Amino acid sequence: MADLHTFIIIPFLLAFLFSVKRFYFRDNAGSIFRMSFLLAFGSMLIAGVYLVFGALNMLPEYSALVFGIVGLICLGLAVWQAFQL
Repeated sequence: MADLHTFIIIPFLLAFLFSVKRFYFRDNAGSIFRMSFLLAFGSMLIAGVYLVFGALNMLPEYSALVFGIVGLICLGLAVWQAFQL
C-alpha cells in the first residue's frame, strides 16, 4: 500500500499545476475566490489529508481507490478549466 502513495498524489499535483497556471496567466491572480484558486487549494488540501492519514495508518481499506478517483476528477476539472475560454 505504501507504494501507491506516489501514484495517488500525481493527479492532485497535476491539477494543482493546471489550476495555478490558469489563476496566474488567465485570471491575473485577481481574487482568491476564483474557481481556479479554489481548485488548486482544494486539490492540495485533499492530497495533504491523504498523506497525513497514510502516515498515521488511518486510511480505510479502499481509500486509495477513492482518493485516486477524486484526484482524477480534480485533474479533469483543472484541464477542462485550463482550456476553457
